[in-house]
Amino acid sequence: MGTLKRFPTKKVCPTCHSEFNARRSQQIYCSNKCSPGYAQPHKPTIYPKTLNTGTIGALGELNVCTDLLMRSYAVFRAVSPTCYCDLIATKGGEILIIEVRTGWQRNGRFFFAKTAQPGVNCIALWDRNTGDIFYLDPLSHLEISIA
Repeated sequence: MGTLKRFPTKKVCPTCHSEFNARRSQQIYCSNKCSPGYAQPHKPTIYPKTLNTGTIGALGELNVCTDLLMRSYAVFRAVSPTCYCDLIATKGGEILIIEVRTGWQRNGRFFFAKTAQPGVNCIALWDRNTGDIFYLDPLSHLEISIA
C-alpha cells in the first residue's frame, strides 16, 4: 500500500532559488512575485474599476456602434437585454448580426466569453484595456475584415 504525500512539502523556487513549503503538489513558485505571469505589465483599463458589468457592456456596445457608424454602416441596437444579438448593421446589402463582447488581447490571442446565439454572424470584441475593436467570425473566432 502506497503512502500519501503530505503537504506542506519543501521545494526550491526556480526564480529566486529559495526553499519554501509548497501548499499544493502543483505549486512551483514560492510567491506570486516569482511567477512569470505575475511579472507581466498590466495595462490600466480605460474605464474606472467602480463601474458595474452591465455598464461596461453598454460602453462596449456604444463603442462598436460608433466604429460602425464611422464606417458608414446603418446601426440598430437591441432594446431588450434578452435579445439574441446586440446590434444589427447594414451597408450595401451586407447585414451583420452582431454580438458584442468585452475582452482583451494578449500575445495575439483573444480572451472573451466565446459563446454566441445561433443567427449571429459577427462577434465584435471590444478590448477593455485599449478600446480597440476586433470583428471575429463566431465559429472560428478568427478576425474578419469589414469595410
